[in-house]
Amino acid sequence: MTKIYKAYVYEKDNGFHREYFLGEIEGINIRTNIVELANTPIEFFADSKKELLTEMVNFLKGAGHTGVLRVVN
Repeated sequence: MTKIYKAYVYEKDNGFHREYFLGEIEGINIRTNIVELANTPIEFFADSKKELLTEMVNFLKGAGHTGVLRVVN
């Protein structure tokens, strides 16, 4: 069965009329022994939605995760 990773993508404005994209993948958390950060999703940033999704896919491939990345919002 193929693993499905849910990606959440948000368009943000930094206050200087420049938009950027922020994203996270459900179930992909920061690996740390710091209690406050242990269940925090890894955040990705990019100037375009295409760049953001490319960065997310490259991260998943580099970390050895296989499956499908779906944008859910």
